[in-house]
Amino acid sequence: MTASGVADATTWSAGTAAGHWTPCLSRARTVPRGRENADTKARRLLVEGRLDVEHRLGREIRASVRGDSGEVYSVEHSAGAWSCTCPALTRCSHTRALQLVTVIVHPATGKEVAGEDS
Repeated sequence: MTASGVADATTWSAGTAAGHWTPCLSRARTVPRGRENADTKARRLLVEGRLDVEHRLGREIRASVRGDSGEVYSVEHSAGAWSCTCPALTRCSHTRALQLVTVIVHPATGKEVAGEDS
């Protein structure tokens, strides 16, 4: 148990190359998480390894994100807009998680912009 009340249950799984192992984080919380905003939850989803980028081509990117309920949501950036299949009515943590790891080149200027700014 860590000082934050989180039981550490890190496991290891075989990676794609022989002899390569990668950590699979699974943290069972023993204290309530409290209310998280979308940014805080997005960062937690990334730390817990719940984002899987499935496709990237030019300015389009698609990923799946496993939510806290266990449901897997599809998140994408296409035609200059972000979308997610979750039921949230406003910006969700799933979209924010993908934005945090995305840099998109602006078509007019050729400059890189953070995912949330595109």
